[in-house]
Amino acid sequence: MSAIPVRKLNKAIEEPRLLRDFSIRSIEDITSGAVLKQELHRHDYYFILIVCKGSGTHEVDFDTYEIGGNSIFIMDPGQVHQLELLEETTGFIIQFTTHFLSQTIAELSSVLESSCLPLFQKLDDIFFKELLGYIRHIQKEFQNAQKGFLHIIGCCLLVVFTELIRLSDVDCNRNTTYEHTIYNRFIGLIKKHGIEHYKVSDYAKLLNLSVYQLNAATKVVFRKTASEIINDAMMLEAKRHLLATTAQVNEIAYRLGFSDDSNFNKFFKRHHGSTPEQFRVDFINTP
Repeated sequence: MSAIPVRKLNKAIEEPRLLRDFSIRSIEDITSGAVLKQELHRHDYYFILIVCKGSGTHEVDFDTYEIGGNSIFIMDPGQVHQLELLEETTGFIIQFTTHFLSQTIAELSSVLESSCLPLFQKLDDIFFKELLGYIRHIQKEFQNAQKGFLHIIGCCLLVVFTELIRLSDVDCNRNTTYEHTIYNRFIGLIKKHGIEHYKVSDYAKLLNLSVYQLNAATKVVFRKTASEIINDAMMLEAKRHLLATTAQVNEIAYRLGFSDDSNFNKFFKRHHGSTPEQFRVDFINTP
């Protein structure tokens, strides 16, 4: 593999744009009760996995989660994952693009960009059943496609995500503060631009802030400088390429915007303690 495969929403081109930017399908329709196995890849859209019952494994950015009933995963565009759902697993897969978000309700984008929204949650029976009602309503609205149905879908998703944030252990009381607003916008831009921008000044300019103001906000919210947060994102992307592809280190260095592999090696060793090649070898040889 010379690059991490990127999946796109594969829908008929003759469909209206917004219908091509959203989908919801039951797991049973996709698998017909058989095993579903997806190799390492990434999406250019949001991916929501809702498991009612069943089992399997879900590896997201090289952290492995055991799948069981009453489980929900919410993945951003660009995250690397591989998925295995065993026989008779039931539930839903929802997929939508950033364009869909821009055409529904603004609050939905804000919630998805929030640092409070968890990747994975295992819910109790009562709460899961409540959220499942919204998911099934989304499916019904999408199938019927009556006037205003996409707006209703957006509202239902907003309720689901907000309820999941309430359940999470993250303290979201600071969401209304000036610093937290800046932080969430900063994280949203990192998710959107990835490695396109890697200087603090680039992000400060996009946010109409000074570097000092951006650093002050990230220190209040996350106790890290903006540069440290960008470096964390760069390290994650480097690990994705090292473990999900067979590309040479110099090739990966070029993709990540380094002038040469020597600078990339120094950067990686400074933040991880080993060279990129050694990291790859150690991971492969780990039992």
